[in-house]
Amino acid sequence: MLRLPELSMVRRLPVAWPAIAVGTLLIAWATCAQTTIELNPEQPRFMIDEGVEYLIEGPDRRLSLDDVRSPERSDDWTAISGVINFGFQRDAVWYRLDLRNTTPESLTRHLEIRYPLLTRVDFHHVVDDQLVTHYATGLAQSFRERPINYRTFVLPFSAPGDSSSQIYLRIQTNGSHQVPMVIWDPGEFLQAAQDDLLIHGMFYGTLLIMAVFVLLLYASIRERSLIYFSGVLFGLVISTAALHGTTFQYLLPNSPQVQERLMLTAIPMTVVFFCMFCASFLQLGERLPKANRLVVGTAGCMLIAFVAGALLPYHLAAEAILWLSAIVCIILLAVGGLSALRGNRNGIYFVIAWSTLLGGIIVNVLNLGGLTGRYGIIGMSLEGGAVFAAAVFAVALGERFRRETAAWMREHKKHLTSLRRQREAERQVVESARQHRLTGLPNRVALEQCLQNQINELPAAGQHLALVMLHLKNFDDLNRTLGHEYADQLLTTLARRLNDGVVQIPQSMTIAPSSSDKPDHALAHVEGVTFACSFTVEEPELMTSIMQHLADNVQQPLDFEQMHLSVGVVCGCAYYPDDSQDVGTLLRHAFIAYGSADTDVRPLAIYRHDENLHNAHRLTLMTDLKQAIDNDNLSLVFQPQVRGDSGEYFGMETLLRWEHPRQGFIPPDQFIPVAERSGLMPALTAWVLDKALASHKRFEQAGLLGTISVNISPVNLRDDGFLELVRSTLEKHQVEPHRLVLEVTETAAMREFERTLKVLRSLNDLNIQISIDDFGTGHSSLAYLRRLPVQEIKIDRSFVMEMDRNQDDLTIVRTIIDMCHNLGYRIVAEGIESDRSLQLLREMGCDVAQGYFIARPLPPDQAESWVQQSGTQHSGEQ
Repeated sequence: MLRLPELSMVRRLPVAWPAIAVGTLLIAWATCAQTTIELNPEQPRFMIDEGVEYLIEGPDRRLSLDDVRSPERSDDWTAISGVINFGFQRDAVWYRLDLRNTTPESLTRHLEIRYPLLTRVDFHHVVDDQLVTHYATGLAQSFRERPINYRTFVLPFSAPGDSSSQIYLRIQTNGSHQVPMVIWDPGEFLQAAQDDLLIHGMFYGTLLIMAVFVLLLYASIRERSLIYFSGVLFGLVISTAALHGTTFQYLLPNSPQVQERLMLTAIPMTVVFFCMFCASFLQLGERLPKANRLVVGTAGCMLIAFVAGALLPYHLAAEAILWLSAIVCIILLAVGGLSALRGNRNGIYFVIAWSTLLGGIIVNVLNLGGLTGRYGIIGMSLEGGAVFAAAVFAVALGERFRRETAAWMREHKKHLTSLRRQREAERQVVESARQHRLTGLPNRVALEQCLQNQINELPAAGQHLALVMLHLKNFDDLNRTLGHEYADQLLTTLARRLNDGVVQIPQSMTIAPSSSDKPDHALAHVEGVTFACSFTVEEPELMTSIMQHLADNVQQPLDFEQMHLSVGVVCGCAYYPDDSQDVGTLLRHAFIAYGSADTDVRPLAIYRHDENLHNAHRLTLMTDLKQAIDNDNLSLVFQPQVRGDSGEYFGMETLLRWEHPRQGFIPPDQFIPVAERSGLMPALTAWVLDKALASHKRFEQAGLLGTISVNISPVNLRDDGFLELVRSTLEKHQVEPHRLVLEVTETAAMREFERTLKVLRSLNDLNIQISIDDFGTGHSSLAYLRRLPVQEIKIDRSFVMEMDRNQDDLTIVRTIIDMCHNLGYRIVAEGIESDRSLQLLREMGCDVAQGYFIARPLPPDQAESWVQQSGTQHSGEQ
């Protein structure tokens, strides 16, 4: 079944409208692909992370079981994957599970909802369209009314043999709405319940023992921080027991309202004790008076939260207490860190112990707020943090034992050092054939062997092996300037610096002989001035920042032989198993990646199969494209542009099309990069200009006086013959230069800016108009953009398409129009797809309009006919 994004994150992230449309289609597909949960006697425990559909009631309606099962509601159900977590959702939500018992025997199962803080839970089991089981339970009802006496909600049901059935759950809660579900075999659940009781009993017992121990220490040494720490431990026991439902089960089974208030008051009181412990333990009054006032003030805020928890409605108090607790915890952690930086030894213990506890508290707060979407391990984060904090505090008391064993450790260390030296000598003998003779780093042979070992040890799923190639730029100039001897010394220094930088990255992999106990090289010297390193990452997107870090490290200025030197670097990355299935291919793809990087703008590249000019498909495409140019097998279409105020004809934009004889239509974004990288771009541009101006001449002869817009590539701006090509083509077709508009993207205009400026000024001197295409999507500087001889700005279609429904896009478009009009530019809005968008653009004073609502791209004859039939012929005034 399709994995959808976590629901709680979907509710919070400002996703762009196109992504929402795609997400809607995916949700619809997931709904159609709803899976049935099969009850299998061989599977005593089944975690439900798919096969669930939900329907939100809304605040103004109450639905019955018949309502949600009616055919009219069939389209209202939405499929969801993963553990359900809506955050603080007060509206009731219905859930539906389709079950199938494929065995001939009836199966008895328990459905466990593992989150114990739900206010109302209604369970319905429907077999053959008949309701056979119904339970009504929840935190708002007496614990004794539950079907099974357990701290979470355990709902037994029986599925007849060889039958299909459905479970409908209606859940409403005043707090966090999360519904992690597990289907159990009754016997397996009993065993798990016993294990759960044991684990939580150990946790409560550990904290209580530690609390009593701390009280005894306080009685002995009268340290005030100990009494506060004991209060924290007791508070943690009460808070976690309330959150687990343990107090409801054992202490307050007939008092649900008291149980609710216990949760809302125990948490802020625990934080109050923690604030006072922080101030006392860190001696903030003497060391950091301002921080002490801040901590005491936060304690006062939490006392107010304690009162609010006892008096305010549950949902208001719960959200306020949870988020306020998280903020206070972060403040206290920052205070502890500041104390540690000021040399307070207690601050070091505080940060080590309490950062883990506060992390557990914050994770629980985020989980209750619906920001994590998971419950299992996250649900135990508070317990783990509390136990760890107590353990670290106990370590502080063991400092004396450490001193007593220090002498023995020194003797043992001497012995280990002797063994290490012996093994190091053995390692050097083995590695002599696997090291680069100049830098001493592992060579390509060692790298390939290490990569093979890493691939063999890589987990089956969830991990990626990333190989990064780093090539030093312009090192030949240094070689000729310094001489080989000094250049070799510089290369060795850079290699050492780069290796140290790689070692410090947590995801880096060590490259060393298999016999080495403690290898210290994470960088390989592949050849010449090319190095390689590897990383294991769960998210491939992380590699961009890692490569940028490595590049910044290399490019740091270096003092060498009384010279201040800086060396550039180009990085390329390939992944296993995404890009490559073996070591040889992984190396080749990493070489291709750094070869494709833009050395001047962004010298970082991730291998992409569609950009690999060396794969068979792209080589074939390159050959076919050359033949298509030579044999006139390409075609042009024209999209009309009209004036924004009057709707009169303004001009045409030229768009290139390629209908491949075997592969069918190939979009420009596939073959244009091939042309740019293979040297075909000048010939392709010449073909487009020739055909576009020839068509424009026909338009003029038919009385359509306007502009003709042609897109150009950054490659054209670096072509010394491009200016002459444009001039001669205009003369050939006798087209006035001011009728031609050359469109260059915002990013391309910024690349090699001074050279681009020179070329565009030369074109402008010919009276050719320049347009900045896709404005708003690049990373240009207005200071640079203002220097360009530009007459026209084209607002990117991504802002225009949704502006009639998206206020942010509308604001962006209005801002661009106002700004560019003030700077004297003509504005073209492309991507207009509705009359509403066109009207809005007219109201904002947009000069030229273009889009599917006006006209789709048309062949020359149809474009001419469209203009004539629409009655928007232009007088020719531009």
